[in-house]
Amino acid sequence: MFRLGPAARAHLADLARPPRRRAEHLPVQKVRPAMQQMIASMTDHPAFIIGRRTDILAANPLARALLTDWTRLPPQHRNYTRWVFLYKPQPVRTSLTEPADHA
Repeated sequence: MFRLGPAARAHLADLARPPRRRAEHLPVQKVRPAMQQMIASMTDHPAFIIGRRTDILAANPLARALLTDWTRLPPQHRNYTRWVFLYKPQPVRTSLTEPADHA
């Protein structure tokens, strides 16, 4: 079928093999109220808190207005890396009083 050498054949077998152990189920990350208050107090700068797997855990109003309102996305899509690579750029907004519509 394929003319693979021993090293390539071993690598292909490793890729096809199921994982040796299951990924650990880590507890859901939550933002402490003090951290939430801190980013909410940053009214001149967009700010958000990223979790261990680049999940967006919280964002201040300016970040939600300028970037996207992550609270409107399904929880499994509230990921910064996913957002950077998969969401289309939106037109430049001229008003911060209108909600972001990136969802």
